Amino acid sequence: MNEVIRELLERDIPVPKKPRLPSEDEVDFMEIELGIKFTEEYREFLLLASNVFVGTLEPANIVLPNCGSYLPKVVDLARQLGVPSHLFPFCEDNSDFYCFNGLGEVEFWSHNGTKDERWSTFNQWVQDVWLGEAA
Repeated sequence: MNEVIRELLERDIPVPKKPRLPSEDEVDFMEIELGIKFTEEYREFLLLASNVFVGTLEPANIVLPNCGSYLPKVVDLARQLGVPSHLFPFCEDNSDFYCFNGLGEVEFWSHNGTKDERWSTFNQWVQDVWLGEAA
């Protein structure tokens, strides 16, 4: 397990009904359903820590279809708001989105216009943004 996942698990806020983690098959199915291959870091996050609660950001989940942060719903909302198809949104924040680009980097897309904020990997985004805002 990488250090970022370990830190997420250590900083997880207890909640009464913690959602379960997805299975490998569910992650595979979601890739097929959405027509994308997840990065290894994101895949590891989904399998090991996608049920953590840290700070105010809530990356999309793949096991709670009735939840607003269900990944297909996040993608649909992003497309409705104008996120271009070359970006794959995985976290919504007040109609702004954190997205993977075709290089595996994370880009911030704002409903006020694309910004120049970018992180080289998902793990870098977790450290700088998600854990950073929760500090």
